[in-house]
Amino acid sequence: MTRAMKHKYNHFLSALPLVFVGVTLLSLASPQARAQDTTAPTNIASLPTASDLFAGQDKLGPYSLTWNKLPPKESFKPSVVVDGKVVHENTYTWDAEKGTISFSEPLKPASMAHIVYSYDPASSERNNAPASAPVTVPLLRAGSTQLQMTALPGGVGSGKDQTDTQLVWGLSGAPMNLLGGKITTQALLAPDARTKDGGDAGLWDRSGLSLGYKMGSDISGLEANFSRAGREFAPTVGKTFKMGDAAAQTQSLAARYALAPWFRAEWKQTGTSLLAEDAGNTDLEVMAFRLGGVANLPSLNLTRTEDGKTDGKGVNNNKTTDRLELSAKIGPQVSLNGTAQKLETEGSGKAGEKSSEMSLQLQAQSTDKSQSASVAVTGLAKEVGVTDQEKNGVAVTLQASPSVTIVAEQKKEAVTTTAKDGDTTVATEQSSAQAKIALAPGTSLAGGVVMNSSDDSKTQSAVQATTVTAKVGEGKAVELAQLVISRAGSAEGPATLDTTDTRLALRLVPGLVLSGALVNNPVKDGKITEATRQEMGLSAKVGSLLLGSGYALTALAAQDGMQTGEFSVSLGLRFNRYTLLSGEYTDGLFWGDTEGVEATTRGLRVYTLGLTHDLGTALNFSLGGTMKQDKTPGAAPQDYQAEAKLGVKF
Repeated sequence: MTRAMKHKYNHFLSALPLVFVGVTLLSLASPQARAQDTTAPTNIASLPTASDLFAGQDKLGPYSLTWNKLPPKESFKPSVVVDGKVVHENTYTWDAEKGTISFSEPLKPASMAHIVYSYDPASSERNNAPASAPVTVPLLRAGSTQLQMTALPGGVGSGKDQTDTQLVWGLSGAPMNLLGGKITTQALLAPDARTKDGGDAGLWDRSGLSLGYKMGSDISGLEANFSRAGREFAPTVGKTFKMGDAAAQTQSLAARYALAPWFRAEWKQTGTSLLAEDAGNTDLEVMAFRLGGVANLPSLNLTRTEDGKTDGKGVNNNKTTDRLELSAKIGPQVSLNGTAQKLETEGSGKAGEKSSEMSLQLQAQSTDKSQSASVAVTGLAKEVGVTDQEKNGVAVTLQASPSVTIVAEQKKEAVTTTAKDGDTTVATEQSSAQAKIALAPGTSLAGGVVMNSSDDSKTQSAVQATTVTAKVGEGKAVELAQLVISRAGSAEGPATLDTTDTRLALRLVPGLVLSGALVNNPVKDGKITEATRQEMGLSAKVGSLLLGSGYALTALAAQDGMQTGEFSVSLGLRFNRYTLLSGEYTDGLFWGDTEGVEATTRGLRVYTLGLTHDLGTALNFSLGGTMKQDKTPGAAPQDYQAEAKLGVKF
C-alpha cells in the first residue's frame, strides 16, 4: 500500500466516528427513538419529553438537566445514552426533584451524554444552569464546503420561545481567494424554530446568513460584510451563532489606507434594518485620520461620526460628532495633551442641540519629580432649544517642593434663556487659590481664597471667603487645628458671616482619644448658622470593646438665652475580624425659658442597634434598627425603622 493510499485510508478511519456520532444524534432526535427510549404506563396521560445533550466534565456529577420537579422515575423511565451506548439504570443516580443525574464513573470531557425524559408542564420547572452545551458534528465535506449539524441544548431562548434540544443545519466554506481577497460564507437553517401564534414561517425567516470579504490587512485594505438573522431564527438560535438575538439585516463597508507610517485614514459605514414590524433602522458612518504618533512625533487624531436612527413611525434622530485629539512630548519632562469636540443633534419633532467642548493640559516635571507644574484650560458652549450655556475654566497647579503645593483655579459659567418677554440671564463666576505648606513633620499650614459672584436679571451677590487652617502635632499625642473662613460681599443675612473652627485632640494612651472643638457660625450642607457651638468627645478601644461618647452645646444668636444640646453614647463589640455588634443612644436637649413649655420635655431621643458581618473581602451584610422618641408633648408616637443591607466591594 502506497503512502498516499495509507493517508486516505487513515483519513477515512478518522471520519468514521464523526459519521457514527452524527447518525446516532439523528436517530436519538427522531420521534421514533424517543418512543423506544421512554416508556410510560398506559393509565397515565402522555407527557411531553425533553432531550438534553451535554459533554462530560471529568466528574461523577451532579449534572443539571433542563427541567426539575420531574415525575417519579418509576413511572417514566428516562433514556440515558453515553457515547452512543445505552447506560443501565444501575450505573447512574437520578434525582427527579432537583432534575440532576450522577454517574457511577466520572464522565470524561470527550464523552457525550444524551438524556431523554418526561416532564410535567404543570409542575416541572426549569433549572437555572443546565449542563447542556451546543454540540456540532460535521456530516459531509465536498472540497472546501462542509455540511454540519449543531444540537442546541434545552432552554435556548426565553419565555415562550424556550425550546428543548433542537437541530440546526449549517453550511460553511473555507475562505476562498477572489479579487485579491478572501470570501467567507455561512448559512444556517433551524427547521424547528418556533413561530409566533402557531403560524408557519418560511425558510427565509428560520435561517441565518453571513457573508464576508476582506482584502489587505488591518492597516490598509478593504472589508465588506453582510448578515441576516430571520424573524424566527434570531430569537432562539441567532445569538448562539453570533448573529444577534434580534431579527435584523446588517451590511457594512470599511476601507483603510496607510500612506506612510505617520499617516493613516479609515472609513466605515454600517447600516442595520430591524425586520420586526415598525422597528426602524440605524446608520452609522465613521471617518478617521491619524497623523504622527511614530517614535517621539506628536500625534493628531481627527474623527467624524454620523449616527442616524429612524423608528418605525418615521421619526429620525441624527447626531454628528467631530473630535480632535492632540498628544505631544515637548521635552523629556514636558507633555501636552488636548481634545476638542463639536456635537450637533437634529431630530424631527424635537429641538436640536449644538455643543462644542475643548480641553488642553500642559504638564512639566523635574527629573527627580520633586517639582511639577500643570496648566489646564477647559471650555464648553452648549445650545439646547432656547437656552444657551457657556463654561470656561483655568486651573494652575504648582508643586514648588515636596512640602509646598499651590493651586489656583478660576471658573465661569453663564446661562441665557430666551423667554417670550425677553432674555433672562444668569451668570455665575468662581475664582479660587489654595496653598499648603508642610513646615515640619506633623505641622502644616494651609490657606485659600474663594470668590463667588452671581448676577441675574433680579439680584446680584458677591462673596469672598478666606480660609486658613493650621495643624500642630498631626497624628501625634497632641493635635491642634485652626480653621478661619473670612467672608465679604453684598449678600444679606448670614451669607457674609465669618467662621472660626478650633479643634483639639489628646491621645493620652494608646486606644484613648479626647477631643474638643469651639465653632463660631458653623457651616452644614452649605448653610451658615449664626451660632456658637461647643463639642466634646471621647473614644476608646479596650480589647474587643469600642466605647464612645459625645456632647455638643449650641447657642443661637437669634434666640437669646436659648440653647440646644446633644448627648450621645455608643458601644461596639467585635466578636472577630468579621463581625461587629454596635449600639448608640442619642438625646437632644434644650435649655432656656419658653412661655408654657418645659425645657425638659423637649428634644428627640434616638436608639440605634446594628450588626455588621463581612462575608469575605468583597461582600458584607448589615442588619440594623432605629427607634425615635419625640419628647415634645403631643408629638407623634415613637417611630421604628429596620433595615438589612448586602454590600459588594469591587
